[in-house]
Amino acid sequence: LENFFQAAHHLRKLCIDCAVSLPSAAVEDLFTVCMPNVSHLDISSFNDISIDLLLRLAGCFPNVETLHIEGLRQCSDKADACEHGDSNKWPEFMKVLFDDEHTFPKLRNFFMDDISKCGPGAPAKLLSWNRPLEILRLKHEVTSINFYGLITSPFKSTLTELYLGWYINNQDFRYIGELHNLKIFSLLLCLHTRDEEFIHLKKLSNLEELYISCGGEDCDLTPDGIIALFDLPYEMPERSFPYKLRSLALTDLHMCHKEVLEVIVRK
Repeated sequence: LENFFQAAHHLRKLCIDCAVSLPSAAVEDLFTVCMPNVSHLDISSFNDISIDLLLRLAGCFPNVETLHIEGLRQCSDKADACEHGDSNKWPEFMKVLFDDEHTFPKLRNFFMDDISKCGPGAPAKLLSWNRPLEILRLKHEVTSINFYGLITSPFKSTLTELYLGWYINNQDFRYIGELHNLKIFSLLLCLHTRDEEFIHLKKLSNLEELYISCGGEDCDLTPDGIIALFDLPYEMPERSFPYKLRSLALTDLHMCHKEVLEVIVRK
């Protein structure tokens, strides 16, 4: 512990593999000194983080810019409570994380698991989070998120990378298309997405990387829809997708044929 404290002011990235059950005095003792140079913090392995410990972490790491909480769990006394979102700690936890201006005030990159387990109000709190987020990665279920909140989100203009580890409601392509500074968009799966929904990605004129699994037999996109997405206008093409695109993965796209590939290659 003494060696850890001696190095505390020099640490810049800290990943904590916590194998002990929380709460733990030994774990809390690690965070009694400020570590102002830590900009990257990973607490994904914490299995029952309390509000007090969260506040202690926020005070200990005031300059964190990247936060990983993908595996973070809130447990009640029941062994399976975390897996089913039964803990009543989540609403208070989300309030401290998303509403308190002193909790990781310099945060720019946020990595999380399943937002739906945190209660019905958590998705709205996330999109209204007053942080200049640049990278947002949600690892699992995201259909509970109403992406309409992006229209007024504080990070609408700062977000450059969005990674969604599940499928979204198809009407939400419209709102993702409003993220005009987005450079990377990754979507694990789209289901029964129609051309008129997919075409909203064309507004992402700064997009450099696009990764989407199109759903195979559950894909309702047509060749004409894909061609329309990738076709560039003659006037001011730089204001349209895919002018800046340099990396593309459209997997499980069963309707892809020669004409589609020709347009993608040419444009």
